[in-house]
Amino acid sequence: TCAAMALDDYKVCRRIAEGRFGTVFAATKLSTGAKVAVKKIRARRNLPGLDFDPWYKSAEREREVLSAVRHEHVIELLDHVVEPGAATAILVYPYLAFDLATM
Repeated sequence: TCAAMALDDYKVCRRIAEGRFGTVFAATKLSTGAKVAVKKIRARRNLPGLDFDPWYKSAEREREVLSAVRHEHVIELLDHVVEPGAATAILVYPYLAFDLATM
């Protein structure tokens, strides 16, 4: 599994996209110079009838699955910060110049 990241090792360059769950930024990992994509998922209020934030739970599941899976057709999770009760979850992936929507 990947270790939790130190946010000060990344420099955000620009916003790539924003969606319902959060925002994706192009960034550079300062210690290596590698281009990465930083996905920031905003915590939301619990929905009526739920005692948890489904968006944050989705980020926790994404971290758990991608930390355990290694396959050439599944993107690698490089770093993460997903802490229960935190205001945001942050997931870091290799930077890709395209996504499935553009293929």
